[in-house]
Amino acid sequence: MKKFLVISVSLLAFLLFSSKKCSSPGEEDAAREDIALNKELDSINKEFQADYLSGQSIDAFEIKAKQKLADLADYLRIYSDPSLDKSFRDHTRKMILDLFLSDTARVMLKASAEQEEKNLNITGFLKLFPVLGKNPVEIVFDSVVLSEPLHRVDELNYKGSLEFLCRYESPGSPDKRFTGSVSKKIDIIAVKVKKQFGTDTLRIWQILLGDMH
Repeated sequence: MKKFLVISVSLLAFLLFSSKKCSSPGEEDAAREDIALNKELDSINKEFQADYLSGQSIDAFEIKAKQKLADLADYLRIYSDPSLDKSFRDHTRKMILDLFLSDTARVMLKASAEQEEKNLNITGFLKLFPVLGKNPVEIVFDSVVLSEPLHRVDELNYKGSLEFLCRYESPGSPDKRFTGSVSKKIDIIAVKVKKQFGTDTLRIWQILLGDMH
């Protein structure tokens, strides 16, 4: 009887193990993916909180800076559209300001074909649009290149610059006639900022736009 019980328990254990083994490949794959993802997130988290940026992170931030410049052109296009709802344009204004290191960043741009480029801070420049009526220019940033790689300037900042072609177009004309085209540079800054994550406040690296000249 004892021998039969041992055999029965052994057989049951074998069946349970075999059943688990048969149904495990998908679960094991998912578990491996979770582990890999958690490692990747942990690696990114450590990188963004590190005292120094790796070469890989600097490359990624330089690419991100180009995307932020493209975002600036898109947001300005939305913000200058008088047909859009004011609350939507107000939200777009906040998104524009969030691209910059500070509200006092200088921008050499114009908001209409009749204007000359003025050296205004970004908040002053945005104030020009609501009074323009229906004929603001459309600002296009083209041929963007990294003119100065990001390099460390102090414990909390890396600085570089992008060079690009700023083109002004007239949306009101049938062929979007060019109203001007000029070469420009904009500073890009990787800076350590405080960010709230749930109940934790961490200092992480972030890439932002600086002065345009």
